[in-house]
Amino acid sequence: MRSARSSWIVSAPFDVSFFLLGAWLVPIILWLGIGVWGLLTSLLIFRVLDYSHIFVTWPFTFGDRQTMADHGRWYGTGFVAIIGLSVLMTTLGRTAQVLWWSVFIYWGAFHIIRQHYGFLRIYQARHGARSSLAKAEVGMLYSGTAFPYLLNLSQGWALDPMGDAVFQIPVPAVLAWGALGVFIACSVQVFWGWWLSFRSGQLGGWQRLMHLVLAISNFWVGLLWAGQTNAALAALFITSYHDFQYHGVIWWVGQRRYRRNNNNPFGTLFTTRWPVLLIAFVVAAGCLHTLMIGDLSWLPGLHWSAFAFSDEPGLMMYVANFFIGTVAAHYLFDGKMWKMGENPRLRHELDLGGS
Repeated sequence: MRSARSSWIVSAPFDVSFFLLGAWLVPIILWLGIGVWGLLTSLLIFRVLDYSHIFVTWPFTFGDRQTMADHGRWYGTGFVAIIGLSVLMTTLGRTAQVLWWSVFIYWGAFHIIRQHYGFLRIYQARHGARSSLAKAEVGMLYSGTAFPYLLNLSQGWALDPMGDAVFQIPVPAVLAWGALGVFIACSVQVFWGWWLSFRSGQLGGWQRLMHLVLAISNFWVGLLWAGQTNAALAALFITSYHDFQYHGVIWWVGQRRYRRNNNNPFGTLFTTRWPVLLIAFVVAAGCLHTLMIGDLSWLPGLHWSAFAFSDEPGLMMYVANFFIGTVAAHYLFDGKMWKMGENPRLRHELDLGGS
C-alpha cells in the first residue's frame, strides 16, 4: 500500500509504465514499425488498443451493480439515444452520415484531451498543488494541445485519408496563434512557480510536470510533424498513448474495486494478479470489431469507413455506423464514470480522500 502522501497515482513503476514514459513510447515504437509492419501496427492500435478500450468501459458501467443502481437510467438512456441517432443519420443519407462522423471525430479529440486533464487533476490532488499553479498547469495543458489541432484546421489540413468524409471546420489562424500565446504565458507561469518551489526546497509533485510535457509533446509530434498531412499518423500518436493509459487505470481501479467485493459479473477480468483475462478481453473485443467492420488493410487508409459511407444503404452500412455509435457512447460514458464528485468509491480507490 502506498503512502497517503505519495505523489504517484498508483506507484512509481505503474505510473512510469502506463501514464508517463511507457505510454509516451508506445506511439513512437508503433510509428517506427509502420513501414515494415503496417498491418501489425494497425491491428495493435485500432483493432486492439483503441476498440477494446471502448468496450472495457461496459463492465464498469452496465456490469457494475452499484453503478447501475445509482446511474443506470442515465447510462441506458444515453446509450439508446446515441445508437438511435447513429441509425437515424445512416437512414437520412450521406450528408447526415458525414455530419455524424464529423461530430464523432472532433468529439474524440476533446475526449482525449479531457483524459489528460483528468490525470493532471489527480496528480495535483495527490500532491496538493497550490491553486494558482494548478490553474496555470490546466491552462498550459488545454492551450498546448489546442494549438497544433487548431493550426492544422486553419491551414486546411487534408485530413487524409478521410477526405470528404469529414466537414472541415473553417478555423481562423488567429485562434491557433492565440492558443500558442496562452500556452507560452501559462508555461512561463508554471515554470516560474516550479522554480520558486525548487528554491524553497519543495521538490515533490514533479510527476504532474512530466505528465504535462509528455501529453503536450505527444500532440505536437503527432499533429505538427508525423501526422500533419496524414490523419492516420496523427491518430496513431494521439490514440495509442491515450489507450495505453486507459487500460492501465482501468485495471488498477478494477483491482481495488472488485478484489474484496466482486459485485460485477466481469470482475474477474480485473482481479487476477496479472491482467491475463483482461488482455484476452481486449484482444477478443478488438477482433470482434475488426470482423464486424471489415477490411484489415488499414494503414494508411480508413478502408472500413467505406461501409459507413456507402452510397447504397445496406446491412454493413448500419453495422459500421452502429460501431461508430458505440464509440460515441464511450465518450459519453467516460465523461460520467470518472467524475470524482459523483463517485465516492472512485475517490477512495484512488486514495484521494477529501482532496
